Amino acid sequence: RNKQKAATIIQAAFRMHRVYHQYKAMRLAAIIVQTHYRAHLQMESDRKTYMKVHSSVVLIQAAYRGMVVRKQLWCMHKSDKVIQTYYQMHKQRKYFKKLRWSAITVQQTYR
Repeated sequence: RNKQKAATIIQAAFRMHRVYHQYKAMRLAAIIVQTHYRAHLQMESDRKTYMKVHSSVVLIQAAYRGMVVRKQLWCMHKSDKVIQTYYQMHKQRKYFKKLRWSAITVQQTYR
């Protein structure tokens, strides 16, 4: 009876040992799958966050670039107006001098 009990205990221990190694392998495989799945979920979350930030940055950059171009355009229009004003003044002064010279010439002729 003791031999049979000892044999049963040994068989149970061996079976437990064999199943325990299978259990450890399955548990390790499950941990690896879970780790990869969690990394995938984290990657998707990080990508969504990155895309939100990226689109916000692009929007801000576009607004800033537009503002800079509008400011440059405003400066160019301002400079253009100054140049046009000086050109008109030059034309009027030239015309005035021509009229003045004509008037002086006519007056000198009749005096």
